[in-house]
Amino acid sequence: RSAWACLSSFRAKIGEWPLVSHALQNLSQACDRAAWKAACGFALFALKDWPAAIATYQQAIALDDRHADWSYRLARSYAGLLDFRSAARAYEAAIARDGTKPLWRFHLGMARLSMGDLVGAEADFETALSCDNTQGEWHGRLAFVRISLNGWEAATSAYRAALHREPQNDLFRYWLAHCLQKGGKLSEASAVMTPIYAANDEVLKRFVRSRYSEVAKFETNALLVGGCATRSARKITVQPKDRTETYI
Repeated sequence: RSAWACLSSFRAKIGEWPLVSHALQNLSQACDRAAWKAACGFALFALKDWPAAIATYQQAIALDDRHADWSYRLARSYAGLLDFRSAARAYEAAIARDGTKPLWRFHLGMARLSMGDLVGAEADFETALSCDNTQGEWHGRLAFVRISLNGWEAATSAYRAALHREPQNDLFRYWLAHCLQKGGKLSEASAVMTPIYAANDEVLKRFVRSRYSEVAKFETNALLVGGCATRSARKITVQPKDRTETYI
């Protein structure tokens, strides 16, 4: 067992996860130690063999349920299979054992969002951000939920925070501008959008124009603010698409 352990440790360091998994499965079958089963589960998790990882982590937790990180990886494995209800239960179990990991709370919020529990997702995102407010993606997810729950105005501050942390993220820039436009703040919305048009990124512009008919208003004002008034704004007639395409 000691030789197998050393060999699997070495192969893990050099990224040979299939061989690691094989070695640890032999160890797992050879003894009932929870740690070996959890190590095998981790290798299977790294290989994205979700069903095998779930079964192995369940065995490990049945033997020793004190390890929060085992429940967390069990939850991630369930999420890999898109079983978000089981993932949420496992995330809750992990957080109950160790509530100091804001990332775990964020992932619980994502599982709830995927199940359509917007209120629960909002609470989890807010809790995660109260512990670590440096993650632009987390602010963006919170903003998305707030659009659905409370409207555009409620999402504006979250998108501001997201863009502040990721100033090069034009998707956050677009959604912030859209929230501002919905709130009647056209001048500020145009100022926010100007860098997108100034960047001459035609792919991004086509994406923006394909989302909402109101974008024509952004473009008209952004071109004027950016000193590009010679370019005419096209009339956009595309109807809104499902917002969930962007974030889920």
